[in-house]
Amino acid sequence: MRFLSKNHNVKFVWLQFLPYTTNTYTRIVPVAKFTQMVGNGRRLSIANEAFLLAPGDCLVDEELAAGSFSLLPDLDTAYCQAHSEGTRVVIQCDCVDSKNGQPIERCARSLTRHLCSKFQSSTGLVPYIGFEVEVVFMKREPDTVTYTPISRNHQWSGITQEDSVHLNLIEGCMSALEMVGVAVEHVHAEAAPGQWEFVLSPDWPLPAIDALLKARDTTRIVARLFDVHATWHPRLWPDHPGTGVHVHMSLYDPWKGQEPRRDTHYIKKFQHFMAGVLQHILAIMAFSLPQEVSYERVKPGIWSGGEYACWGLDNKETPLCLIEENHLELRMIDRLANPYLVFCAMLKAGEYGIERQMSLVAGQVETAPAKLPPTKRDDLMLLPKTLQGSLKALEIDPILDQYTPNVIGDHPMAMVRTYIAVKREEAEILQKMEPDERRAWLISRY
Repeated sequence: MRFLSKNHNVKFVWLQFLPYTTNTYTRIVPVAKFTQMVGNGRRLSIANEAFLLAPGDCLVDEELAAGSFSLLPDLDTAYCQAHSEGTRVVIQCDCVDSKNGQPIERCARSLTRHLCSKFQSSTGLVPYIGFEVEVVFMKREPDTVTYTPISRNHQWSGITQEDSVHLNLIEGCMSALEMVGVAVEHVHAEAAPGQWEFVLSPDWPLPAIDALLKARDTTRIVARLFDVHATWHPRLWPDHPGTGVHVHMSLYDPWKGQEPRRDTHYIKKFQHFMAGVLQHILAIMAFSLPQEVSYERVKPGIWSGGEYACWGLDNKETPLCLIEENHLELRMIDRLANPYLVFCAMLKAGEYGIERQMSLVAGQVETAPAKLPPTKRDDLMLLPKTLQGSLKALEIDPILDQYTPNVIGDHPMAMVRTYIAVKREEAEILQKMEPDERRAWLISRY
């Protein structure tokens, strides 16, 4: 393995994959054992229960949990974890059938690779994506339940006197991200207390999403060095904006190696793509806003996409924001979401729009939808205000049919069934917690 030959201090290999609860699962393997496994083609076996565990490791459905799968390391993702002195290498894995080595239906990372290939074959284009990652830095109080922001005298794009005390933390995160290979465009203070935004450089989908996961892990590691906790809780305070992960997407011609700008044919395709995403936005939200607390951001006036199914030109109060003629932004995503699943849903919906040449004529607004006259606002469809509403939309989405390609792949009914079961059980468990306990639980894990 070339990476290990260049990094002689490595002692442990962390093999990771992302389940539907979006808390990364990790197996730690001694480097000598890992080298032996790669050499003889052996893989770690994992029980199918891994995809069916709700909070507290409660098994959601015993019938769906039979069997096992194997971890297939993607060696191209290997990197030395920040501040590990080079002793720890982290590798993302695909989940494959233990017998034939083919991707299992529940593996969102494998599905991402498959759908990108299929999209290029059917449209002649490839997607290019980037993420804007908001994060809140907090201090844990002695009572072990309460978290407070590191600064309250804080403003969007400013650096207050209180913020200046924490610049070593912010710049430490930026330096660590560079060291692990995550390219950062820029960083700025956001509107909520202790909140900052890291803008990651765009890339092809799989490496872009892998980099997002790497950025989260690195940010949390650096924060701990400063006795600070990094959290991506979607809405910490009702009187401040929430914390999201905005995804930007363009379509490229792989043969020309650039965006097909000012080419009427390709711009039409992009409009069809965007129309497909808008038509299926309710089902997509089941993946992008995956817990009840996520819907605290489905509100007007907080720059998170508003509450109506619509789009606008550089409009932060619409779920779909057209930045340029071949550049859209989906704002209704948060850290609780599995980014592979969100991307797959967007890509499949967009491909559906291109195949049917859907027209992007409905749903355009030039101002905040909440400020439209009632007669115009009534023409817009309201977005779900709860997770249960989005899950129902996913279940009844007309494109979801086991005999035809649907919103996240060719035959992913096992994935959809599993995902919905996990999310409903997760919501039920969290609902039983007291509000303060639930808030602390989410902050500590996300």
